[in-house]
Amino acid sequence: MLVLTLADILEDDGYRVLTAANGAAALELVRRYHPALVFLDLRMPGMGGEEVARRILAQPGAPAIVVLTAVATEEQRASLLRMGVAAVLTKPVPIPELLAIVRGVCRPAPTGALLAHPPPSVCGPTATTSGRRS
Repeated sequence: MLVLTLADILEDDGYRVLTAANGAAALELVRRYHPALVFLDLRMPGMGGEEVARRILAQPGAPAIVVLTAVATEEQRASLLRMGVAAVLTKPVPIPELLAIVRGVCRPAPTGALLAHPPPSVCGPTATTSGRRS
Protein backbone atom coordinates (compact mmCIF):
# COMPACT_ATOMS: atom_id res chain seq x y z
CA MET A 1 0.00 0.00 0.00
CA LEU A 2 2.76 2.47 0.90
CA VAL A 3 4.41 1.80 -2.47
CA LEU A 4 1.32 2.76 -4.45
CA THR A 5 0.68 5.81 -2.28
CA LEU A 6 4.24 7.05 -2.75
CA ALA A 7 4.09 6.25 -6.48
CA ASP A 8 0.84 8.21 -6.82
CA ILE A 9 2.30 11.20 -4.97
CA LEU A 10 5.41 11.24 -7.16
CA GLU A 11 3.40 10.82 -10.36
CA ASP A 12 1.10 13.67 -9.30
CA ASP A 13 4.23 15.78 -8.87
CA GLY A 14 5.33 15.02 -12.45
CA TYR A 15 7.64 12.02 -11.99
CA ARG A 16 7.38 8.73 -13.84
CA VAL A 17 7.44 5.83 -11.40
CA LEU A 18 8.58 2.21 -11.51
CA THR A 19 7.87 -0.28 -8.76
CA ALA A 20 9.54 -3.56 -7.93
CA ALA A 21 8.05 -6.39 -5.88
CA ASN A 22 11.33 -7.24 -4.13
CA GLY A 23 15.02 -6.39 -3.85
CA ALA A 24 16.13 -8.52 -6.81
CA ALA A 25 13.58 -6.84 -9.08
CA ALA A 26 14.71 -3.42 -7.83
CA LEU A 27 18.34 -4.25 -8.66
CA GLU A 28 17.32 -5.20 -12.20
CA LEU A 29 15.38 -1.96 -12.68
CA VAL A 30 18.30 0.08 -11.35
CA ARG A 31 20.65 -1.74 -13.74
CA ARG A 32 18.32 -1.20 -16.68
CA TYR A 33 17.21 2.41 -16.12
CA HIS A 34 20.16 4.04 -14.28
CA PRO A 35 17.99 6.14 -11.94
CA ALA A 36 19.08 9.19 -10.00
CA LEU A 37 17.26 8.22 -6.79
CA VAL A 38 16.17 5.01 -5.06
CA PHE A 39 13.88 4.64 -2.04
CA LEU A 40 14.33 1.37 -0.15
CA ASP A 41 12.70 -0.23 2.85
CA LEU A 42 14.92 -2.32 5.14
CA ARG A 43 12.31 -5.10 5.21
CA MET A 44 11.60 -6.42 1.74
CA PRO A 45 10.73 -9.90 0.52
CA GLY A 46 13.82 -11.94 -0.27
CA MET A 47 16.89 -9.71 -0.23
CA GLY A 48 16.67 -7.03 2.45
CA GLY A 49 17.06 -3.31 1.84
CA GLU A 50 20.53 -3.10 3.37
CA GLU A 51 21.88 -5.71 0.94
CA VAL A 52 20.11 -4.05 -2.00
CA ALA A 53 21.67 -0.71 -1.01
CA ARG A 54 25.12 -2.31 -0.70
CA ARG A 55 24.84 -3.80 -4.20
CA ILE A 56 23.53 -0.61 -5.78
CA LEU A 57 26.22 1.54 -4.15
CA ALA A 58 28.94 -0.82 -5.40
CA GLN A 59 28.06 0.09 -8.99
CA PRO A 60 29.86 2.96 -10.76
CA GLY A 61 27.63 6.03 -10.94
CA ALA A 62 25.27 4.68 -8.28
CA PRO A 63 22.09 6.64 -7.62
CA ALA A 64 21.30 8.38 -4.36
CA ILE A 65 19.53 6.02 -1.95
CA VAL A 66 17.05 6.97 0.74
CA VAL A 67 16.00 4.27 3.20
CA LEU A 68 12.48 4.43 4.63
CA THR A 69 12.02 2.30 7.72
CA ALA A 70 10.09 1.87 10.91
CA VAL A 71 12.59 -0.54 12.41
CA ALA A 72 16.17 0.76 12.09
CA THR A 73 18.28 1.01 15.21
CA GLU A 74 20.72 3.88 15.63
CA GLU A 75 23.54 1.43 14.85
CA GLN A 76 21.83 0.41 11.59
CA ARG A 77 21.26 4.05 10.66
CA ALA A 78 24.92 4.87 11.24
CA SER A 79 26.01 1.82 9.25
CA LEU A 80 23.75 2.74 6.32
CA LEU A 81 25.04 6.31 6.29
CA ARG A 82 28.68 5.12 6.40
CA MET A 83 27.86 2.79 3.50
CA GLY A 84 26.84 5.81 1.43
CA VAL A 85 23.06 5.97 1.82
CA ALA A 86 21.97 9.62 1.49
CA ALA A 87 19.34 9.48 4.25
CA VAL A 88 17.53 7.12 6.59
CA LEU A 89 14.00 8.30 7.32
CA THR A 90 11.56 6.91 9.89
CA LYS A 91 8.08 6.00 8.65
CA PRO A 92 5.69 7.59 8.45
CA VAL A 93 7.68 10.25 6.59
CA PRO A 94 5.95 13.57 5.95
CA ILE A 95 5.11 13.92 2.24
CA PRO A 96 6.70 17.40 1.97
CA GLU A 97 10.00 15.94 3.26
CA LEU A 98 9.90 13.13 0.67
CA LEU A 99 9.08 15.54 -2.14
CA ALA A 100 11.89 17.87 -1.09
CA ILE A 101 14.37 14.99 -1.34
CA VAL A 102 13.06 13.93 -4.75
CA ARG A 103 13.06 17.50 -6.09
CA GLY A 104 16.62 17.94 -4.89
CA VAL A 105 17.81 14.96 -6.95
CA CYS A 106 15.36 14.45 -9.85
CA ARG A 107 13.53 16.47 -12.43
CA PRO A 108 9.91 15.77 -13.33
CA ALA A 109 9.21 13.50 -16.35
CA PRO A 110 10.86 12.24 -18.46
CA THR A 111 12.92 11.34 -15.40
CA GLY A 112 11.17 8.78 -13.30
CA ALA A 113 10.95 7.08 -9.96
CA LEU A 114 11.13 3.39 -9.04
CA LEU A 115 9.40 1.97 -6.00
CA ALA A 116 9.87 -1.57 -4.85
CA HIS A 117 7.80 -3.40 -2.28
CA PRO A 118 7.86 -1.98 0.47
CA PRO A 119 9.44 1.02 -1.22
CA PRO A 120 12.53 0.92 -3.32
CA SER A 121 11.96 3.91 -5.43
CA VAL A 122 14.10 5.43 -8.09
CA CYS A 123 13.97 8.27 -10.49
CA GLY A 124 15.89 7.88 -13.70
CA PRO A 125 15.87 8.57 -17.40
CA THR A 126 13.48 6.77 -19.73
CA ALA A 127 11.74 4.98 -16.87
CA THR A 128 8.25 3.68 -17.51
CA THR A 129 5.53 2.86 -15.03
CA SER A 130 5.16 -0.78 -13.99
CA GLY A 131 3.79 -2.68 -11.03
CA ARG A 132 0.75 -0.42 -10.89
CA ARG A 133 -2.73 -1.29 -9.70
CA SER A 134 -4.54 -3.99 -11.61
